[in-house]
Amino acid sequence: MKSKVFLFITIAIVVAMTAAPLMAQQKHAERIDKKNGFSIITPEGFTVIENPGSPFKGLKGPEEDYTPTIAFAVYNTSAKVDVFVIRSVMASLNRNPSIISVKREAFTTSKGLKGERVIANISLPDGRPAIITDYYFPGNKKIIQVNFAVIADFAEKYNDLFEETARSFELTN
Repeated sequence: MKSKVFLFITIAIVVAMTAAPLMAQQKHAERIDKKNGFSIITPEGFTVIENPGSPFKGLKGPEEDYTPTIAFAVYNTSAKVDVFVIRSVMASLNRNPSIISVKREAFTTSKGLKGERVIANISLPDGRPAIITDYYFPGNKKIIQVNFAVIADFAEKYNDLFEETARSFELTN
């Protein structure tokens, strides 16, 4: 009996020692926008950047391959997220002929906040395909948009990271 308990404790310690570095690697700096009431975990290797023409800072990925980006926008509106998303998608399709396809679906963060995800396949001016993934979340009389952009050739490399980052989104007020 003592040997089984010892074996169980030994296995538990080995698992904990193995998992601890992995869990530590997944924790990154939390980016909080106090004025607009949200936070999101900054992915490892991403840095905060100024977003020209926007009151919001963005996040820029590592300088390898194509630099993926994460941007934020806040819309003051009392519209429901689904209605806002439909209007936004329709407006984008009407003014942007480079949009090849759009997929819209429900999305829930790790804290249970319900929103919507819109994935658009677009053609850049130089002809390269890119994937834009927007997440829309309800705030207090506002809708917060988190935008992920990457060249299609590198999308597979960043899909899980973008998903994990979007799941970390939460309202702070």
